[in-house]
Parts: sequence; structure tokens; C-alpha cells
Amino acid sequence: MLDLVSNGDALKRDASLVAPGGKLVSTINSADEGWFREHAITATNVVMSKTPQSSAQSLDELARLIIAGKLVVKVAAERPLDDAPAVLDEVKAGRLTGKIVLHVG
Repeated sequence: MLDLVSNGDALKRDASLVAPGGKLVSTINSADEGWFREHAITATNVVMSKTPQSSAQSLDELARLIIAGKLVVKVAAERPLDDAPAVLDEVKAGRLTGKIVLHVG
């Protein structure tokens, strides 16, 4: 699971989305690596602006993994950008889990 926005508590609530032995990556340093290890999940914190993983080459590799089907992103909903405030309310309330795609126009 690749998480770009969730806080530590939200990540723990979403742990059931990751299969035992699976991997979770937080780009905002909010994964409690020890807690996830106790739950058979490998968690890694990557702060994108401070690591080599944020290079263009690494982001290209991430795109290749997605295209090859080796990294699957669960999309919970697709909404117009104008709906962003309502979508954030739904996420905070726990009514949406997974990634939300906001479309412009």
C-alpha cells in the first residue's frame, strides 16, 4: 500500500487492506514501523523530498510497477475537483477508504 496523506492512526485502521507479509509505504513519515512489523506488514517511511527515491528514475520505476500490475492502487472513488471539500469530509468520517481521484473539469 502506498499512502501519501494518512496519519498514523488512519494507517493502522487501514492495515487490514494489506495482506500479511505485504508492504506499506508512507511518504509523510506516519507509519509506525514497529506496530506494522508486529502485524506481519513491512512498513517504510519515505520522505520524498529528502531521499533518492524521489528522483525521476525512481518515479519512473514506480510507474513501471503500476503499469506491469505489480503495484495495484485501490481507487475508492472518482469525483470532480469541485467536490474535494466533501470528499475530504467523507475520508475523515471513514466513509471512503482507498485513493480518491479528483478530475479537473
